[in-house]
Amino acid sequence: MVDTISAESTPELPPPSVPENLPYSFPGFEGKEAAEQWREIISSSISIISSWLNLERLDGVTVAVNYAEALATLDRGFETSVPLQASSDLVRGIGMAAPVIRNDVLKAQLVLDATYFSELIHPASPRYKEFVYLLAHECAHVHDMRARDLTFPGMLLRRGAPDIETGLRWQTSLSCWEEYAACRFSGSWNPDQIHYFEKTFCDFLDIARPRADERIQTYVKLQDEERLVVEVSREYRKLMTYASYVIGHLAGTKMELPETLDAKLARH
Repeated sequence: MVDTISAESTPELPPPSVPENLPYSFPGFEGKEAAEQWREIISSSISIISSWLNLERLDGVTVAVNYAEALATLDRGFETSVPLQASSDLVRGIGMAAPVIRNDVLKAQLVLDATYFSELIHPASPRYKEFVYLLAHECAHVHDMRARDLTFPGMLLRRGAPDIETGLRWQTSLSCWEEYAACRFSGSWNPDQIHYFEKTFCDFLDIARPRADERIQTYVKLQDEERLVVEVSREYRKLMTYASYVIGHLAGTKMELPETLDAKLARH
């Protein structure tokens, strides 16, 4: 969409939708000067993004030196037995739009890994455009979450599944939709991101079934049927989610399926 994310390069924008006085926190930063530099860059970037995406439900932004700790200790506004964790399998998680509840309203808190998002304070960096995209991608999750909550009020984070099969189907469909939507809304910020999504999907396509088979062999021995179903479904959910990244990005950029990916699927 734009090579740099500055007000000068985008003069005809609609009014920003980001809340006024949005709270920012910078755990682990030494000195106010560094935090203020980050705040200025991140806030101006989000303001511009919010002219394309609706960020009314953005609750705040945390840029953390210790990303894992920031996720694990985030006040989500509701009780949960499973703390937030960054993905660490084939894809390393460095940013998240974490759902939270504030005054009975579903919102999202952006949590960013300062180690990686430091690229945003260096516009001349060859990876600057990539991290502008990643910020837009996380903001797109906020936009999508708001739309779904308004369309299906009282569903997200508020209603549990009646049984394990329904729960697994819901987790899978939710994961696929979230990444499809975020990629579709943010793809034009960096069309070249398709190369990363294609590689990730292709790499996991090669290992998904062997990993699922390994889970089956392990848990059959333990006679733990429920754990078996959860673990196997998780592997295929990852594969479907990685496919959703690709499909959403292609839809958002109006690109065709890459020939290399098309050929790989034809041989699979």
